[in-house]
Amino acid sequence: MLELKDIQGLVTSGYGHMQEGHYLFLQFNDAAKGRNWLNTIIPQVSNGDYWQKDLEGNTIKPDYMLNLAFTHAGLHALDLPSESLNSFPHEFQQGMAHPDRSHILGDFGENAPENWQFGADDRIHALIVILTISTEVYTPIHDNLTATFAAHDIVLVHHEMADKLPNNKEHFGFFDGISQPKLEDGVRKSKSSEPTIEPGEFVLGYKNEYGQIPVAPTLNGQDFGKNSTYLVFRKLEQDVALFWQFVQNHTPEIEGDSPEAKMSQEERAVYLASKMVGRWPSGVPLVMSPDKDDPSISFEEWTTFMFHDRDPHGYQCPFGSHIRRMNPRDSLPPSKTESLKTADRHQLIRRGMTYGSPLIDFSQLPPKNPENDGQERGLMFLCVNANISRQFEFVQQTWVENTKFHALYNDKDPLIGACNGETDLTIQQEPVRQKVKNLPRFVTMKGGAYFFLPSISALKKIAAL
Repeated sequence: MLELKDIQGLVTSGYGHMQEGHYLFLQFNDAAKGRNWLNTIIPQVSNGDYWQKDLEGNTIKPDYMLNLAFTHAGLHALDLPSESLNSFPHEFQQGMAHPDRSHILGDFGENAPENWQFGADDRIHALIVILTISTEVYTPIHDNLTATFAAHDIVLVHHEMADKLPNNKEHFGFFDGISQPKLEDGVRKSKSSEPTIEPGEFVLGYKNEYGQIPVAPTLNGQDFGKNSTYLVFRKLEQDVALFWQFVQNHTPEIEGDSPEAKMSQEERAVYLASKMVGRWPSGVPLVMSPDKDDPSISFEEWTTFMFHDRDPHGYQCPFGSHIRRMNPRDSLPPSKTESLKTADRHQLIRRGMTYGSPLIDFSQLPPKNPENDGQERGLMFLCVNANISRQFEFVQQTWVENTKFHALYNDKDPLIGACNGETDLTIQQEPVRQKVKNLPRFVTMKGGAYFFLPSISALKKIAAL
């Protein structure tokens, strides 16, 4: 059973009722003072245990949560012994901005670390994630934290804020945050959650989908990783105007008596955008309703569908669409069973939140004459995984950025891939497939880092060094 009280809360819950996210990036200038500061902050760290209930049995939802994670440079700055620092995975030691990682992640051109707003150097040592129900709740927490920084020679290097958009939309106008994996023995019991994954995929010290206990870092010769994990943070800016301008300028010409041929120009624009995503704006997957958006389909069906039997040739949901890349489910060769094994071994728990004000009216898609207003907007992407290389980096390199994914030729993820006007979107159909060519980059990397998210007991061990 998962030791929930020792696991940080972000692993087991998305805190869906929280409306704001604050991300504080810190630098330690004095190791002893930094470790002493940990003693003051550890009691405030939220764990993954079940929330309390009132006398009537109703769950009492917290007003805020606080979690704390460290970069490899941050652990070094707190004077972890070199033997311990060397026991961490290679990709974590290098950090996201290292050229080797950039090559794997597609962080070149506009995405290159030299263009990031933060994270391109070793100044970031720690990340505090604070989710709150309101600004009024956050303000005193921020003020108290700032006072502790000053007293312990800690610098607030960078601060990012996020807040939820209406109806769980992301900035392109599509329902987001669907189909999270559920930890075996975790607190999340939603029947519509798909799939159920061995806890070792997300928490060190437990069996993973290979039937193995993940390799964990050590401290003074002892296991330092149990109930800990790794957190990936990426600030992804979305060019909403460019996305809808491109879609409306490249709506496919469709002939015949098919439902698509009877669509208006506006409907075809939404149709093409949905082909890129793999879902309609409501969140309904194309394999459940290929010809039109149908919000009457239940949320459980949104999350538990499979590809192979419904859409083996990609005629409904293109092989290269965003959702089919992020989770191929049972559609990869050589078989449904092997495909599901592969997909389950590369799952991510996503904990992102949108930032910036919306550019478009989500109730009227496609938007009329969208123009860039110069404001920043996008997604604070966070994901939890026990193996950064096998999970996050694999998905990014082998599924998102791979032009040969699923036997395609020159296609990257049309939504988040580093397309740069050189790649295509292939829409499988009969008698002849269609190609939307020269996709631009709609999402740009603006900063990020790899973090170690220690267990509560590991935090105490760091403080006691």
